[in-house]
Amino acid sequence: MTEITGNFASAPTAGPLHIIDPVAFFVALIGGPVLVTAISFWLVVPVFALIIGGPLYLAVGTPVLLWRLQREVHDIFELAVLAMKVVGILTLGATVYLCLTAQEGQIPSLLTMALFALVFAALWTATFGWLYRRLCRDFFTHPIPN
Repeated sequence: MTEITGNFASAPTAGPLHIIDPVAFFVALIGGPVLVTAISFWLVVPVFALIIGGPLYLAVGTPVLLWRLQREVHDIFELAVLAMKVVGILTLGATVYLCLTAQEGQIPSLLTMALFALVFAALWTATFGWLYRRLCRDFFTHPIPN
């Protein structure tokens, strides 16, 4: 039995873990959507996107970003693609739910919202990544030693 647990203990992980800078994380988490909205508020849509999508971004984005940043500090493009994947998965789940509950008439509205969510999730998360890399203190940029 000790051989089995010994093998698990020495099994390689997906990579070294990083400590997340809590100040940089929360400033970037809030600052990403706010900065995008501040730059593009004259389009009006970003203001409504912040009001409508902001709470969902915080509820879903916080744990996803915490999980992802533990692996390594990523490129902003990679974070934007991750956000789009999460929106796609949530949209697929919501579509299945609407089909199962005989609410197919709501699917066009859902898909319209999902299209906006794809754009803003990518923009907000890319801005989050840019801000996080700028604000992250040097101590947090190195992996945890084994």
